[in-house]
Amino acid sequence: MRMRWGLSASVCWTVVAAMAVGCSSAPPAVEFGTAQPSGSKLGVSAAAGDYLPVAQWPDACSLLTDQELRSVLPQASEPSRKHQSLDLQTMGAGAHTDHIPNAGCQISFRLPAKDSGTNSAITLMIRDIGDSSLMKKQLQDATDVSLGATAIGAAWGADECYSEQISSGGLNPTADCVAGQYYFDVTVSSSADYFERKGAHDNSGVQELHDKVLPQVVRIIAAAMS
Repeated sequence: MRMRWGLSASVCWTVVAAMAVGCSSAPPAVEFGTAQPSGSKLGVSAAAGDYLPVAQWPDACSLLTDQELRSVLPQASEPSRKHQSLDLQTMGAGAHTDHIPNAGCQISFRLPAKDSGTNSAITLMIRDIGDSSLMKKQLQDATDVSLGATAIGAAWGADECYSEQISSGGLNPTADCVAGQYYFDVTVSSSADYFERKGAHDNSGVQELHDKVLPQVVRIIAAAMS
């Protein structure tokens, strides 16, 4: 059996710093909604016991529409998308590396804040596509070496998920999941005033991102993959 894994991805978790506009009034609190998937499906399928050829991979930026984003965060404005690439290495007979320019997508947007400009992002990456047993094995292998991963099971709409409240890149909640034949991860981040709580050890804003945003985004993405 072949083995393969993603070698690198051009993912940046940092939300661009906003420019001050000199407004002193407090922005409104961030509102949270419930996932409303559009109902569209990716419609690709790998052969039993095999991986999907990378030429058939979908565009990751199609996985979360503006309307779906606002079902989770009704105040999200100025959304923009930037593709993230993945280098996927296949080992064994015919070993090779595939460069997949559209495997991931960073969706940047604005939530209410005193400063102007983009202050929030949802970054998603399709890590692999193939027979569901292969994808679950990859997910398990990844979480076995991860520190602090919490098993979510199917509670967020995917077949299996693990989450981390604090990722290695900073205070950005992350989920790694398998839905059908897809292995993917999602990270949410925001520097909007609402999430910037006072106190060096106050992570309650990050906890809200983890509890109220991350699961809803996973539900939308998993629905397109089912």
